[in-house]
Amino acid sequence: MPHANSRPDSSDEGCRLLGDTFGVVVQIALGLLAFSVLTVKYLRERETRDFLDWSLDTGKQAVGSTLAHGWNILFASALTSRSGASGHDPCVYYLMNFCVDTLLGCFGNYMLLRTVEVVGGLCGKVIKNNTMSRLINIIQLEEEQERL
Repeated sequence: MPHANSRPDSSDEGCRLLGDTFGVVVQIALGLLAFSVLTVKYLRERETRDFLDWSLDTGKQAVGSTLAHGWNILFASALTSRSGASGHDPCVYYLMNFCVDTLLGCFGNYMLLRTVEVVGGLCGKVIKNNTMSRLINIIQLEEEQERL
């Protein structure tokens, strides 16, 4: 009887990133589900965009997700092969890279958005009414009051 903490032997397949037909079907089904959600969202919009804009937005999402998924598979496979240990699981590296990519990607996008808003506000560009634009307006009002 194997010990509860023992590692699987080499005959155990473990996780395969590029799995069998079932794995490919599941990935395609998840992609279709994501596309379906975007389609339902488009149909329920109050102010609908024209179909070309929606298609470009949806295509951007599809290309970005596919590239991220492909890079995560390549990265996880490379880390597994570089480790040289037989018990390493590529799915662990895939999940780790996905989490880091999501966390840093969201933070990076947030910081880039705030930077563009500040630079745009300082350059006198029109920014939609939000917290950052209100802060810029307050700063501009204070500067005008100091001049008077």
